[in-house]
Amino acid sequence: MIHIVGAGFSGLSLAWELQKAGLKVIVYEKNRIGGRIQSYRTSTHLRETAANGVLWNPRFEVLAKELGVEFQPSQNEAKKRFIFHNRRPRRWPLSFIETIKFLAAGFKFILKKIFTKKQIDSDLTLEQWGTQSFGSPFTGVILSAAVQGIFALTPKYLNAKAVLESFKSVTAFKKAKKYKPVTYSPKDGMGELISALKQKLAEKDVIIKHQEILDLKDLNLEKNDVVVIATSAWEAAQLIPQTQGLEKIQAVPITTVTLVWPKEAKTLAGFGCLFPPVERFFAAGVLINSCIFANRGPNPSETWIISQDLEKFSDEQIKQHVLMDRQRLFPNQDQPLERHIVRWPKAIPAYNLQLEKFLETYQQTAKTLAKDNIYLSGNYLGKIGLAKIYDQNIVLAKKLKVHYG
Repeated sequence: MIHIVGAGFSGLSLAWELQKAGLKVIVYEKNRIGGRIQSYRTSTHLRETAANGVLWNPRFEVLAKELGVEFQPSQNEAKKRFIFHNRRPRRWPLSFIETIKFLAAGFKFILKKIFTKKQIDSDLTLEQWGTQSFGSPFTGVILSAAVQGIFALTPKYLNAKAVLESFKSVTAFKKAKKYKPVTYSPKDGMGELISALKQKLAEKDVIIKHQEILDLKDLNLEKNDVVVIATSAWEAAQLIPQTQGLEKIQAVPITTVTLVWPKEAKTLAGFGCLFPPVERFFAAGVLINSCIFANRGPNPSETWIISQDLEKFSDEQIKQHVLMDRQRLFPNQDQPLERHIVRWPKAIPAYNLQLEKFLETYQQTAKTLAKDNIYLSGNYLGKIGLAKIYDQNIVLAKKLKVHYG
């Protein structure tokens, strides 16, 4: 029997792969099945509480077919992505001179990479790497905005090696067919994916128990039983405190504010807009939900993403700060019809030096844990994004099949 602790996307998708391999599985979840991924539809809009989609790849396409979930690509309008700089949203925010310097630096970077193949210093911050490789304007505006939108931290606090490695494919799929990096989502939101996983697992006699596991002894393991901890890093550290470095992985808070507007209200025509730290916005960026995917209306809606600790802020204070941010985009704005705030005090792992130090020794850590029939699955293992987490789970399921099938 394989016991999976955690029924978020990581735990559920791993359970799906394991049962396909013919292994017996039971999943434990203390809170909501699906974790942070939930979708809500009202008469005015559809909103997400976490990821709004997934970057498509061949493995995820197979998963969608197996689950019977129809995914839709983002709309053509969503190809437009903006960065706010010099008083307005821009498709390309650098000046002509800055662009020339960036292209020259990029050419030197490519040549250096081809001829030296030097590894990235594990102590280098992403800010240092970006400045050395492409210059300050690119790093301060484009790189800062982009990574803050993904990792919820500025380059100053991110580790260059950890971040850049996270963008690489899972090793087992490097030679797979290349797909265009298009975001896909189920027609009724990402919650539909979780519901389908839950239903299909039940049909395959996979039990999901609502039970909090505070100690691995709570699992009442029998000989040769296997445990996969598919929780956050900080929860995993409590279950296996002897694992060196796991307890040092830090959490990043994220708050989202979804604003619903009258049908005639003005919004950006595009995927969204990112805000570089130098522009001093309260939010890190905004997603234009009604532009990204069809079937997200009938009213236009936006989700503002804030990557800072807001414990001392009331919901009303957060709303007012976001409306002040929006005033910089649309000076004569209306008042929103609705606002929905979701707080995640511990949302994602910080891809900083502490995480990189953990990843440097993770292969040995994994071998040590495997001797006790313990394995890990999650977004702190060097890959971020649902598609890459799923790829890691495919590899893990194959490994478990070989050892315990």
